[in-house]
Amino acid sequence: MHNRILATTIGLAAALGLAGCPDPEAPKTRVTLDQGPSLHGTDNNNDGLRDDVEAAIDAMSGTDDEKAFLRLSARITEQALDLTTDREAARSHARREDLQLFCNDLGVDYPELFEEVEIADAFVLNTDERRAAYDAYDSLLSGGDFALPNC
Repeated sequence: MHNRILATTIGLAAALGLAGCPDPEAPKTRVTLDQGPSLHGTDNNNDGLRDDVEAAIDAMSGTDDEKAFLRLSARITEQALDLTTDREAARSHARREDLQLFCNDLGVDYPELFEEVEIADAFVLNTDERRAAYDAYDSLLSGGDFALPNC
């Protein structure tokens, strides 16, 4: 079910020409996302982000700083996949996430890239297992008090 929604979301974004879609002027790059049973897949450069997700983000249009920001956001989402049982660890991660995204030193305004962040997160959460792990993490945040960070 989630994979159909993901495919529809990405297809709709491409049809609408959103900034997160591949640049029509760029060389055509087709990225195949890992569908394996592992939560994390292959990360040959050990940067905490699956190689296929990194390639998909690199194929998106945008500045180098925007792509770096999207890789940061996707990396944070991928880290959350391991935080499915400990409420305090999940909430601590969420607070760090807000700080990293809102107070980044890349000169990128997080709210302006929200649609692109959603697409990058969809790259990470592209299987039922990954979506279920993220949903378990997200449920641990329920009832938490999360103020926007003071940068």
